[in-house]
Amino acid sequence: WSALADMYAKCGRVDDARSVFDRMPVRDVVSWTAMVERYFDAGRDGEGFRLFVRMLRSGIQPNEFTYAGVLRACAEFTSEKLGKQVHGRMTKSRAGDSCFAESALVHMYSKYGDMGTAVRVFRGMPKPDLVSWTVMISGYAQNGQPDEALHSFDMLLRSGFRPDHVTFVGVLSACAHAGLVDKGLGIFHSIKDEYGIEHTADHYACVIDLLSRSGLFERAEEMINTMSV
Repeated sequence: WSALADMYAKCGRVDDARSVFDRMPVRDVVSWTAMVERYFDAGRDGEGFRLFVRMLRSGIQPNEFTYAGVLRACAEFTSEKLGKQVHGRMTKSRAGDSCFAESALVHMYSKYGDMGTAVRVFRGMPKPDLVSWTVMISGYAQNGQPDEALHSFDMLLRSGFRPDHVTFVGVLSACAHAGLVDKGLGIFHSIKDEYGIEHTADHYACVIDLLSRSGLFERAEEMINTMSV
């Protein structure tokens, strides 16, 4: 049943997936979570939120993946009131005590511009993972706090984590906002030279933004003409 619903959803037929879901003889937390996520993926957030509420009323206990999906949707669709309600429910449930769910919570508050709450959630994590650090760095960068973003990046490295391509997008964005041309270019080159990660279009966009903000238009144009993607 779950595979059939998944097939319809991946073919863009969410209503057919819901029809299969409604006919399932047994619906567990995985089935409910998948159907909620299908609505969010299709941009039908209202139906996704309503199904989540129906899931709660049916007595199904959400897991960390359910919470993470709903929180991401709250961030994307700017449903701040609902996001805070979900946060409140998470604090009463052990299912929310995971880096996966709490990282989504940090992301949500960062999107709302509430970095104070985002920081409190992050500092409350027993063992932040790479995703948690990356979300924190990106949140600082997006909210105009480049110094905090770069400090978090240093702390990430000291914690022994190896940054990935998403982490570097946040770091380069912070450098662009702070006007740190030399540092930004140094980090950009280290992505491939030191960490063996291929540059993405997002990496180039950040560096071009950095150069342009600093008035270095010829260097920005030169990078555009020589970029590998």
